Amino acid sequence: MATMTAQILVGKAHPYDGGMNPEYYMYLSENGVARWTMIEENISHRHLGGGDQRLAQWIPTIEHMLEDALMMIGIYIEKDEILIGLAKQFFNGEVPRMAELFEEASQKRLEMMRVRTREIEFSNKITLSIFNGSTIAKQLPILENYRVDVEVCVPVYLREYNVWSSRQEATGRLDQPSIFEK
Repeated sequence: MATMTAQILVGKAHPYDGGMNPEYYMYLSENGVARWTMIEENISHRHLGGGDQRLAQWIPTIEHMLEDALMMIGIYIEKDEILIGLAKQFFNGEVPRMAELFEEASQKRLEMMRVRTREIEFSNKITLSIFNGSTIAKQLPILENYRVDVEVCVPVYLREYNVWSSRQEATGRLDQPSIFEK
């Protein structure tokens, strides 16, 4: 069973009040094969529709899982022409909706795509929510290398049932100071 361990919202930041208007959603599922799924949907402007709303679904490399998500944003949302050209070379002519990055032969070209993604000046803000147990929690420092407005949300408090102890257990504190407190 796949578990969602992270979520990325991509959209325009509000110029005065913080927050954002998300237009794209990405979900990282783990446990078995990791998979980033990107969905295009602006809930502020239209109702959720039926059918397959996936814009893309990639199985990332484990070592560069967060960077692979940023690469997807650069290709499908920012539509960077240079990055798209590199992706077409990598994927033999077309940028697929479904891809397995660890299966591809040319890791050198994949690294070239990551380098280009670091050069993009993103026009969108991303909000990244990391859930307990996510592989990308240790990859967060890589965000310093990207030119993107970003808000990172990590757990400060967790209360959940522990199957081993047969009881609910809590970690962290809800009264933690935040960056918003001065």
